[in-house]
Order: sequence, then C-alpha cells, then structure tokens
Amino acid sequence: MIRLMLAAGLLSAACLTPALAQNPGGKAGGAQPAHPHHAAMDAQSKENLEALTPLDCTVQRVVICDHKGECSKSETFGEMPLPAKMLADPLRRILAGVSKDGLPHLSAIHLYGQNENDLTAQGMDGEVSWMLVADRKDDTMTFSASSDNKIMTGFGICKDIDEQ
Repeated sequence: MIRLMLAAGLLSAACLTPALAQNPGGKAGGAQPAHPHHAAMDAQSKENLEALTPLDCTVQRVVICDHKGECSKSETFGEMPLPAKMLADPLRRILAGVSKDGLPHLSAIHLYGQNENDLTAQGMDGEVSWMLVADRKDDTMTFSASSDNKIMTGFGICKDIDEQ
C-alpha cells in the first residue's frame, strides 16, 4: 500500500526511460493499405497522432481497492492532497507532476494511442503500472495505478493546454 501511495504521489507525475517507438501513420514499413477505407483510416490516425496536444489533468476523486475487493475513498492521490494536478504530454512521452516535496517528477509514457475522442497512455514507474484514459470531447479522465495487490483509481478532468 505504501509503495502504491508513494509511487502514485510521485505519479502526480513519473521516471525518465526511453519510450517505445510509435508508428504515427499506422503502416508497417511503407506497406500500402489493401482497401480504400483503410487508407482513410490511416490518414485519420496520422492526423490524430500529429495533432496531439499536452493535457492539463486534475484528479478530483480517488478510490483504492485491495485484492479482496474492498474499496475505500481517499482524500489523497498517493501523497498529494486532492485535487492533484498532472500534465500528460504524449508527444514528449511524459506524465509530469510534483512530488510531495515540491520537486518535479516525470514518468515515461511507454505506449499511447488516440482515436477521434480518446487518448490512452500507459507506463510504469518503479513497481507501479499506470494507465490514463482521457476523453477529449467531454474532458473526463480516469487514471489507474496498480502495485502490491492494490489498485488506485482517480477520476477527474483533462483539458488540452490550448483550451485554457
């Protein structure tokens, strides 16, 4: 539990490791789509990935569940009091926040995907695995982190930086 809370507090942010390569066009090695519909989907995917903007996220509510299925509300996001802020920047492959000591904390986004409405980003920070799902239409978001047979789920909002 302590590891989960420490890592999640630091995740109000996360570690600098190389991120996995992404193929923004959705094609492997210059292969041509077999169907015209696939070409349109590839173009849309490329447009979506090229248009990624950083997200300013605020975690407003948190629930922590253990391996027995017992859940409780939390007044903190790891070590950070609610509401907790973080920045998700898929192009730079970072999830950034501030530790309880007031120092910046970065976590590498190892994998991300985006469609017309949703951004999903995943990563690891030490022994903690995390996932952020942000809906770009209604600005809602869910953030989950798991470690040591515990799961912490935060709910809140994410807005494109250029919306503010």
